Amino acid sequence: MGYPYGPPGNQGFGAYPQPTYLQPVTPARKPSGGTAIAAGVLAAVQGVLALVETAGASITMRSDRHEGYGDDDWVSVLMLVLIATYCGLYLSGAIFLFARRRIGRYLIVGTSGLVLVGGACAIIVAVTVNGLANEDALPLGIVVAIAFVIQLLTLCLALASSTGRWIAARTTGPAATHPRPEPTYVQPQYPPRF
Repeated sequence: MGYPYGPPGNQGFGAYPQPTYLQPVTPARKPSGGTAIAAGVLAAVQGVLALVETAGASITMRSDRHEGYGDDDWVSVLMLVLIATYCGLYLSGAIFLFARRRIGRYLIVGTSGLVLVGGACAIIVAVTVNGLANEDALPLGIVVAIAFVIQLLTLCLALASSTGRWIAARTTGPAATHPRPEPTYVQPQYPPRF
């Protein structure tokens, strides 16, 4: 008995080629911005709180001077300038981070690091120079612990590698997909040659 398309298992001239089946294409996942958005929100909240603190402190200083109680205390003015700078750096860093700019990440990391180091130094100086009463130790410790945890959390979220990938995904465009191979079909030879 003859086989019209060649003997079984023959992949030669007379056999029809098997089609190649395409594998489903799975697009590469885009990085989610969870850590970056959380770092930006924390930075924005801290910036707004520093803005409120700056406005309140400047109003208080002005009213004290107007009533004759305030003198030219350069330490208070310096602290006001530092808090205003802290406010500006955090707010601009948050805005740039939401816009997926690397400078926003750098601003948030730098400001958080400076606030952690500067805050620790300020507390050490304040405790050694002014002393600390026993009844003030617990409330001050709680406030300092909360502030340091928030600063450290902001710093860690901004330094996370997923934050960097989310920022970098802005410039790379859409997620790359794996190219599909072109199907290969071989035209059978007519008439079949045996």
